Amino acid sequence: MIIKAKERGGGAQLARYLLTMRDNDHVELHELRGFVSDDLRSALLEADAVAAGTRCTNHLFSISLNPPQDASVSAEEFEAAANAVERRLGLEGQALARARQRPRLRV
Repeated sequence: MIIKAKERGGGAQLARYLLTMRDNDHVELHELRGFVSDDLRSALLEADAVAAGTRCTNHLFSISLNPPQDASVSAEEFEAAANAVERRLGLEGQALARARQRPRLRV
């Protein structure tokens, strides 16, 4: 599995990208914690609002788990990989929005 991670800002843009149907057939919200909001878009906007009161420009840490193109990854395998990354980076207990994105099949 290829893991890409980066610090970033722009929760509104990230939410827009994840939830845009032309790019993604489906986004499953797996976990949302540490936010007042109960949906992905509102949670990321909430993170933007909190950061607006600081000088922080990269207030989000985005991780992308990309299996090989011919691999089929179950929800359980996705969760296990995401949990392992969270533990390794010492991010347990932090606010978190975890979504699984299913890219559109190209034929």
